[in-house]
Amino acid sequence: MIPCLHAQHRSGFTLVELMLAAVLLALATTVIAMTLANITRAWQAGTEAAARLNHADAILDQLASGLRSAYYAKSANRPAAVYGFWLEDDGDGPNARDRISWVKSGPALLDPESSQAAALHRIAFTVTDDESGRPGAAVKAWRPFAMPDDFDPETLPWSFLAAGIVGFNCTVSTNSAFGELEWEESWKETNRLPWRVLLTLYLKPPEESEPPLAVHRLVEIPCAPLAW
Repeated sequence: MIPCLHAQHRSGFTLVELMLAAVLLALATTVIAMTLANITRAWQAGTEAAARLNHADAILDQLASGLRSAYYAKSANRPAAVYGFWLEDDGDGPNARDRISWVKSGPALLDPESSQAAALHRIAFTVTDDESGRPGAAVKAWRPFAMPDDFDPETLPWSFLAAGIVGFNCTVSTNSAFGELEWEESWKETNRLPWRVLLTLYLKPPEESEPPLAVHRLVEIPCAPLAW
C-alpha cells in the first residue's frame, strides 16, 4: 500500500501581512484620534461661545432694564442736563468703546445691596480694561444732584460686570424719515432722552484669528417723550 502524500499548507500570517496590518491599524488610530481632537476643540469652542453669548445677553438684559427705568422730570430748579442721556462716541466696530450715561431708578446694573439702588442715580456704562489689562463691561453710579461742587465722576472706580467683552457701540434715534429710523452716533450733554437706543456688544472670539462676535439689542425708552 502506497501512502498518499499531501502538500502541507501553513496557517497564519506572514511577516509582511503583520506589518501591513500594523500600519493600517496605526493609520486608523491616528485618524480617529484627530477626529476626536477636532470634535473636542469644536465642542469647547462652542461651549465657550455659548457661555459668552449668555453673558452678553445678561448684560444686554440689564442695560435694557436700566434704560426702560430711565427717569426724567422737568424742573427749573435743576441744572441743565441733569436728567439727560449722554453718549460719547469712541470708535466704530469691534474696537468701539462708546460710553453712555443716564439717570434711572432701580437695581439694574447695580449690586442690589448698593446704596445707589434705592434712590435715583446716574449710571455710566462702557467697555474698559481692568487692572490686568483685560477688557470687560463696566459701570459706575452716582447721585445726579446734591453733590459737592468739586465732585468729578471720573474719579469713581469702574465696577466690572463681565469679562470677555472687547467692544461696545451705541447709536440713538429720535425720529424717522421715509419710514426708516435716523441714527446718531453721539449725543451731547443736553437734558433730553432719545426714543430708541441700539446697543452692540462685541465678544472676544474663541480663536484669535476670528473676528469678535457682535450681539445687538434695540431698546425704547418709555419716558423719552417727556423730554421733548
